[in-house]
Amino acid sequence: MNVVASTKKNRNNKVYKKVVKAYQTQATKKVIKKVYNGSTEAAWDLSFK
Repeated sequence: MNVVASTKKNRNNKVYKKVVKAYQTQATKKVIKKVYNGSTEAAWDLSFK
């Protein structure tokens, strides 16, 4: 699983938010599915409750 994490004080960092927005796209999701043959999923769509 790929996770973008930061310290609590940087959780609203504009650069980090841009990176997350750029990464969490349908295009990235398709590449993950293709490269890993379905063995890995895009974590931003999963619920961990």
